[in-house]
Amino acid sequence: EDIFGVQVCANSPLKVAKTVELISSECDVDFIDLNVGCPIDLVYNKGAGSALMDRAVRLEQMVQAMVAVSSVPISVKVRIGTSESKITGKALCERLSKTGVSHLAMHGRTRQQRYTKHADWDYVAQCREVCQPVPLFGNGDVLSYEDYNTRLKQADGVMIGRGALIK
Repeated sequence: EDIFGVQVCANSPLKVAKTVELISSECDVDFIDLNVGCPIDLVYNKGAGSALMDRAVRLEQMVQAMVAVSSVPISVKVRIGTSESKITGKALCERLSKTGVSHLAMHGRTRQQRYTKHADWDYVAQCREVCQPVPLFGNGDVLSYEDYNTRLKQADGVMIGRGALIK
């Protein structure tokens, strides 16, 4: 690969800052990404992953700490929200775009939806508008190059996850 990044998951500014400081000083990586999209109960119940979407102040502190100690660009992956009644992605993208991140990525589903409903790319496009000039990459339901080309009209880039594993 031409570009290599590391994704981390944490629940506190101190833990994530120490982790990022070590990675950025000891590893040859192009960027470090904070995973705020993980819907897994084990991660969520520890206050990490998508649980941070409902704790905007803590999340902002974590990202600021990462940016402060890193010698490589920092990015953050979020979801559109934690549930249908808590769609917070747009507000988070706007807030995070002011922290010094290099780019953001958004999975077009809530934590509660996991991978059941279709990704909401219209919402991803709305979030793209509020976080400019910070690029927003979209994620979810990209299973072919046709999907990729279509989604590039709604985001600055496309992040492919499970879709890359489907044959």
